[in-house]
Amino acid sequence: MSFKDRLAGMQQSYNDSQSQYDSMFGGVKIAPGNYIAQLQKAVIVESKTSQKLMIKREHIITDGEFQGHVVYDYMHLESPMGFTFTRKWIEQMGYEAPDDPAELEDLVEAISDEGAAVKVNVKHSGDFVNVSVVELLDGPADAGTAETTGTTETTETAPVEKAKEETEEEVKEEDPLNLSLLAFCEAQDIEVEEDDTNEILAERISAYDWPEKELTVDEVKMFKSANIEHAIQKPKPTAKKKTVKKKVAKKR
Repeated sequence: MSFKDRLAGMQQSYNDSQSQYDSMFGGVKIAPGNYIAQLQKAVIVESKTSQKLMIKREHIITDGEFQGHVVYDYMHLESPMGFTFTRKWIEQMGYEAPDDPAELEDLVEAISDEGAAVKVNVKHSGDFVNVSVVELLDGPADAGTAETTGTTETTETAPVEKAKEETEEEVKEEDPLNLSLLAFCEAQDIEVEEDDTNEILAERISAYDWPEKELTVDEVKMFKSANIEHAIQKPKPTAKKKTVKKKVAKKR
């Protein structure tokens, strides 16, 4: 069978990869910064790799250069700080966190159905996108424009307008090192706080020993930039075998 025939037989897998691509890398084209957005969807799902539960969120940008673009992110529930960040998000969305975690699924669905207008902050970590809710604006957002007879008028609430003005004025410089440290901590299940400084993140990471052979080139560079190169375990030097020269008896 030719490569072409084999690839043709992978049509379904190829089609399925689009949603996964959108979920993982769909927001890469959106520049880091604050945006006015609408929560399009929030649902609890199971990771296909770790089988751990997480909240998958989709926000659509409703204003500016990237209007209409969707950013995706995941809130991990079964990580050390998972429920802490989940509680924060629930309260930001105007709800009260339940006493029983079993109620989270219905609560997340209710938040999703409301489709509230929010200000979000978009950050990049390599090819991945991190989205955090900055503040709730005022109920459901109007993602586009409302069509009326013969006219089209924008229906934005006052809080949305105010947040838009604030967003346009903000020029937030991103710290690549901070993003890298945060991403590394999350990947390694190291407990962090959202406002941790580079120094605090470096201290959390350096509390462990990291074999150099298990780190990528970029991660080693990150360790050096954060001045925690001492936490990298260097491979032990291989002992060189001594060569014994045989003495050759000279003829008399």
